[in-house]
Amino acid sequence: IAFSSGGEALVATHQDGLVRAYSPATGKVLREFSGPGTPAATCLAVARNGGSLAAGAADGSLRLWDYTSGKLLWKVNAHSGPVASVSISDAGDIILSGSKEEAPSIKLWDRKGANTGIYPGGRFCATAALSPDGKFAAVAYADRSLRLLGPGLRPVAIARLGTLSEPACVPLQFSPDGKSLAAVSPMADRAWVYGLPDEDTTGRPGDIRP
Repeated sequence: IAFSSGGEALVATHQDGLVRAYSPATGKVLREFSGPGTPAATCLAVARNGGSLAAGAADGSLRLWDYTSGKLLWKVNAHSGPVASVSISDAGDIILSGSKEEAPSIKLWDRKGANTGIYPGGRFCATAALSPDGKFAAVAYADRSLRLLGPGLRPVAIARLGTLSEPACVPLQFSPDGKSLAAVSPMADRAWVYGLPDEDTTGRPGDIRP
C-alpha cells in the first residue's frame, strides 16, 4: 500500500490484479488501475509529484500508469522472478525494481519504460529503495548486507545489518530530503539509520555507519 502524494488517497494492490485508490476517510474507490492481462501486483509506489504510479507483479512484470487518468502507460517484463520492491523518484522519471529470486537483480527504468541500468549480485534480494531525487539506490540482501548505489547503480558504500544470527532486514526507506536511509529488522526488533554522502568522491565503495 502507499499514500498518494497529497495524502488524499490510499493505493492498494489486490489479488484480482487491479490496483485501486481509496479515500482514507470514506473507503470509497476513487479510481482503478488495470490493463490487458493484468497480473496480481506485489508492490507499488506513487511519485511525490502525483503524476505516476508504478507496480511490480508476481510474474516479473513492471507497469507504469498515469495516476490522474488511470491510463496504463507501459508494461515491461522486468524480471524472471516476482518483483519484490518498486520505488519511483519524486519527479516520476526514474523507477527502481528489485526481484525476489535465486539470482536477483536491481534495475532502473526511465519514464518511457527503457531499462537504463542493471545491478546484479547477492542472493535472494530482500528489498530495494530509491532516493527521492533518484541519485541513490539502496539494496538489502538476505545475507544482511546493505549496499548503497550511486548513478548508474555503481556501488558507493557497503554496510552490515546486524549479525548472521539475526533475521534478515527487509524494509528500507529514504527520508523525504534524501539525506538519510532507514533499515528495519522487525523480527529482531532493531533499526538502523544512516546518513548519506552529498556526493561520491572516493571512486570506490566505502562504509556507511548508523
